[in-house]
Amino acid sequence: MEGEDPESPRRSRKDDFEMLGRLGSGSYGVVYKVLRKIDQQEYVMKSVRIAELGAQEQDEAINEVKLLASLDNQHVVRYYDSFVEKGTLYIVMEFCNQGDLQRMIRRYKERGEKSLPEKRIWSIFIQIVLGLHYIHGRRVLHRDMKSANVFLSKQGGGGGG
Repeated sequence: MEGEDPESPRRSRKDDFEMLGRLGSGSYGVVYKVLRKIDQQEYVMKSVRIAELGAQEQDEAINEVKLLASLDNQHVVRYYDSFVEKGTLYIVMEFCNQGDLQRMIRRYKERGEKSLPEKRIWSIFIQIVLGLHYIHGRRVLHRDMKSANVFLSKQGGGGGG
C-alpha cells in the first residue's frame, strides 16, 4: 500500500487466525484459543468489544495493551500482537498448554489426592514470585491475582495473566 513502510511488520487480522474454542470470559471480553494459519502456531486471543466501552474503559484497554507489550519475562504470559477490527480489540498472547493452576488443583482433588506434590508447589510458587517481582519492579500491580490466572506450560512454568 502506498505510504506504508515496507520494513514494518504487518499487523495481524482476525482472518489470520482460526478459532479453536472459547477458553473463558471476563469483565471486559472473551478469550479464545486460536491457531495462526500461516505457521500453525497456537495462541490465546482476547477479544474486547471496545466500541461498547465508555471513554475511560477504552483508555484502560489501550493502556493494558501498551503495558502487555512492554513486558518481557519468562514468568509472565507473553504478548505477541494486538489489532482493532470492526469495533473489537483483539490481543494475541502466548498459549500456555497446561491450562491454569485452578484447573490443575481441581484435577488433583478429583483423583482423590489431597494436594499437589510439595516439589511442584514450590516450583510454581517460585515462578509466580519471580513473575510478580518482575512486574512490581516495573511499577505494575496485578489486580486479579488468583489461581485461575496462573497459566502453566509444558516446561512447568507458571505465568501470570
